[in-house]
Amino acid sequence: MYDIRMLTQDECLDRWVHIKPYLDKALAYSRGEWSANEILREIMLKPNLFHLWEISNDDNKVVAIASTRAMNYGSFSALHIITLANVDTDEDVNWGDYQEEALEPVIKMAREAGLDRIEFTGRKGWLRKLKNIGWKEQYITMDIELKGESDA
Repeated sequence: MYDIRMLTQDECLDRWVHIKPYLDKALAYSRGEWSANEILREIMLKPNLFHLWEISNDDNKVVAIASTRAMNYGSFSALHIITLANVDTDEDVNWGDYQEEALEPVIKMAREAGLDRIEFTGRKGWLRKLKNIGWKEQYITMDIELKGESDA
């Protein structure tokens, strides 16, 4: 059994030195949209929009850390999962062991907040993990780096 809960701003600050490396680990796979410190800043400035979550096992050991933000697209609103990273533990933790029950409180919070969707942009491997609990691929995010390109 696993439990997920949103951390308070004070908890984020008090435990930042331990949390930041796991956010950095997850953000290493991004395109630089966020840094861990920027996520913390947004949690402090906009706590209704930005959140930090911890997933714990039966022994109250944290096994994963996630960050989210609420987004309004105009015609719908969504809870966007920014990062999700396993925490190094002495036990073998597999995302498949806790994905469904860990996401239940997030889904409940998003519904209670009146949000329309939960979204997650990530590596293709996440789709293999999430599709068996109802997530569907809507699109993939691709880009091209223009920095350093000539106008030739």
